Amino acid sequence: MQELAVESRLKIMPTSGIVEYFINNQESEKTKDTYGSTLRTFFAWSGKSYKDIGPFDALNYSEYLKTTCALATIVNKITTLRTFFRFAMDCGLITSNPFTLIKQKGVPNRAGEKYLTTKEIDKLLTALKAAGQREYILGILLASTGIRISEAWELSWSSFVEAPDGTMLLNVLRKGGEYQLLPLRQDVWELIHTYMGNRPINQFDKHVPLFLNPSKQKASVVSLRTWIIDAGKKAGIKKHCNPHILRHSFATNSLDNKADLQNVSWYMGHSSIKTTSIYTHPTNKQVGDFLKLNI
Repeated sequence: MQELAVESRLKIMPTSGIVEYFINNQESEKTKDTYGSTLRTFFAWSGKSYKDIGPFDALNYSEYLKTTCALATIVNKITTLRTFFRFAMDCGLITSNPFTLIKQKGVPNRAGEKYLTTKEIDKLLTALKAAGQREYILGILLASTGIRISEAWELSWSSFVEAPDGTMLLNVLRKGGEYQLLPLRQDVWELIHTYMGNRPINQFDKHVPLFLNPSKQKASVVSLRTWIIDAGKKAGIKKHCNPHILRHSFATNSLDNKADLQNVSWYMGHSSIKTTSIYTHPTNKQVGDFLKLNI
């Protein structure tokens, strides 16, 4: 019930409340201070609710910063704002990130920090497995399908569909409100089937959410996000682990292993192949197929 209460409170909180909640969930005091200053300054400048901020507001603020701040400071502020709005997206509070399109020239290449290698994913999955079967299933689904955390949160037993040939499909509710059937790996399905208690799929109440809290209610999207973040810390991964980095990792590593860009774009649920192309980075070729995770 506590997780449901958190989710309900977030939806009715004013901008100041969302900002404080986001800040208080940061690990270090220095980060809290930096994020707090940046976010409060931005919303004072905009005079708008976080829900009303659009791409033009982001662009105008970026231009305003150029008249008052050094390049490194601008990069840090825009990164903080992008992170905050991504958090709001992950929580289901907004549908798009207004700071996604802001270009940051002169930023050092840190592409390798935006995705996890297969070894890092294995370490993350090991930490999730230690946390519990529920957390492990979430990590496996995100890593093997590239779905968004909000899409994973919507999953229920009715999301698993058996194809005529006996293979299993995952029916995902995409951002645009349409459903898409994704092929589900046999080993992933076997793990989920065990999680379900090895019962025939037609014996389940199909409306039961896949991820429940200790009170047997639907876990909040904030909780799902926290499971991934906490596991990343316990695994000792220096990169910032969150659900989005697993989605990014799925695309980047698939492309690095010669997967077709158009196929990856379809799998990611992108309306344009240009969106998928942002996941291409100069990387070292990894040994073996990315999809052969140690699960």
